[in-house]
Formats: sequence, C-alpha cells, structure tokens
Amino acid sequence: MSTNPTFESAYALLLNGEIVCEHRFPQEFNLLRMEDQVQRMDYMLAPLNRRIRTTQDNASYLMAYIDPSTSNARSNIRTQFSRVINQIEPLVKWLRLVMDVSGSERPIVPGEVISESKMQTHIEQVPALEAKLESLVKSGLFSSRQSDSKGRLSYVMGKLVDEGYLTRLGSAGSQYRATGKWSWLYDTMSFISVHEDLPEPEQRDGQMEFLE
Repeated sequence: MSTNPTFESAYALLLNGEIVCEHRFPQEFNLLRMEDQVQRMDYMLAPLNRRIRTTQDNASYLMAYIDPSTSNARSNIRTQFSRVINQIEPLVKWLRLVMDVSGSERPIVPGEVISESKMQTHIEQVPALEAKLESLVKSGLFSSRQSDSKGRLSYVMGKLVDEGYLTRLGSAGSQYRATGKWSWLYDTMSFISVHEDLPEPEQRDGQMEFLE
C-alpha cells in the first residue's frame, strides 16, 4: 500500500508536540484541513489517548488528550503548564515591545510580518524602548549577554524562531512571519487564567480544552 509522505510528516510533527500552522508547515496544515485525514489520524492516535484539535481561531492543529484525567496525562499537562508559566512573562514583554514599536493596540497574530531592521531602527531612536529590550534579555527565555540593541534584538528573534513562534522569510533573516503558535499561547494563557487564577496579560476570549 502506498504511503502519503505529507500524512507521515504531519503525524510525526504532532507526535513530537509541534503546533502545525500554515505559516510554518503549509503542506501538513493543508492536509489536516481535510476531515477524512484528521479522522484517519485520530483513529491511529486513539490507542495513545490522543486526538487532533485546533486552536480557538482554527489557525493551528495540535495533539491533545482524549481523557486528560489519567495519571500520565495529568503529569504531562502539569509539566507543560509549568514550562509555559515560566515563559509567559518574557513572551508578554516581547508582545508589548512589538506593540509599542508598531503602535498597534493588539498582540501579534499568525501570519503577521515583523521586520527586525525596522524594529531596530525604532528601538534605537527611543530610549524607553531600548530599556525595555535590555530588561527583556536580562533573564529567563531571552537571557543574553549581548551588549547592544542590535545584538539583543537579533538574539531574541532567533530564540523566537527556535521556539516556533516565528519563521524566517527569505535568506537575509531580517523579515519574520508570526506562526500559529501564538494562537496556542493565547489559548493556553486564557486557560491558565481561568483555571489557575493567573493574570491574563492580553485580552483574549476562549480557553483551552486540553493541553498536550
């Protein structure tokens, strides 16, 4: 029987905990938009207590638990929550920095293009923004020893690529596109805000049903 490489790739990505969106994994995303393919994958995942779900805005696909009350599921969910909680503060600081630079009143959305060079120019012209960038890289997710704003910004952008929140456009590396992982983060933050009594940094409706 012939195999479908895109199906295999999508299945492997989801099993590895990746968030599949059109901006980072376009072929796999398009496959998952087909109901019959999702049903086939759900059938394969069922013995693992897993299924496919989407983010609230349908911008991304991810793997979730069918029954999150099992001991193994609860342990894995707790571990994932702990990791996200540790990253929320630096990620929110980054979102606010981008909003300050762009003059936008809303956080980043999947598909949005961000120019590192434009950000750098704006930050260097506004001391308050340079101070925010310096604060961002002092500890946590974006911890860096870079001493200038250009180096700090490049490091942060690279870290966001490594974490799956941005993807590079072209080979120059100055242009980036926001991925669907932001949708997952907003859903997770909303879920944590509702169920763990944590503050919700950005206005975002909806909550996450399960977390893989």
